[in-house]
Amino acid sequence: MLKKLLLPMLLALTCAGQVIQAHECDGKTATIIGTEGDDKITGTSGDDVIVGLGGDDKITGKGGNDIICGGDGNDKLQGGDGNDRLFGDAGNDTLTGDKGDDSLFGGDGKDVLRAGAGNDRLHGGPGNDKLYGENGNDALYGENGDDSLYGWYGDDLLDGGNGDDQLSDRDGNDTMDGGEGKDECQGLKDFGSRNAQDEWVEDIRPSEESADWKNCEQLFK
Repeated sequence: MLKKLLLPMLLALTCAGQVIQAHECDGKTATIIGTEGDDKITGTSGDDVIVGLGGDDKITGKGGNDIICGGDGNDKLQGGDGNDRLFGDAGNDTLTGDKGDDSLFGGDGKDVLRAGAGNDRLHGGPGNDKLYGENGNDALYGENGDDSLYGWYGDDLLDGGNGDDQLSDRDGNDTMDGGEGKDECQGLKDFGSRNAQDEWVEDIRPSEESADWKNCEQLFK
């Protein structure tokens, strides 16, 4: 409890006549700051700005509309309630939005992004990432790297971006765009003029694309 009370005050403290460096996350001044070690940080019921710094941190925003930056290391970030913004930064991170309409940014490394409930936006960034839409109408952007995108429930947008990606829908009316590279689209309910039955369909021509999928070099049902 004492640690939670003191952390927001770090920005105003001085040590040996020098002001302690202020840290930011998404352009906002941090209210809670971790260390260079492996920290376990829990936010408050309000709107927190949390910076983990170094180490393999576990950070939970709890209530409020939180902004969380993991920093270096392999971090686990969880937004909690509210409309949160999570940034994995460097390392192989796991980001979970939980409730609310959240925005998740994996950053460098091989990241795992889970939307949770709400209508969320997931950005993998560099590296070979895994993005899960879960509940709600979500938008998944693999960006760079060979990514795996899973639409799950709701009407989702899956955009592989650069690299050789795997896109998979489940329930709902999903839209898939493989982007650049050799991409695989799986679970489509309607292939238009190509109806795949338990086999890969390769070398898709642009004229055979539909409003629900495009830039898919392989289709599998």
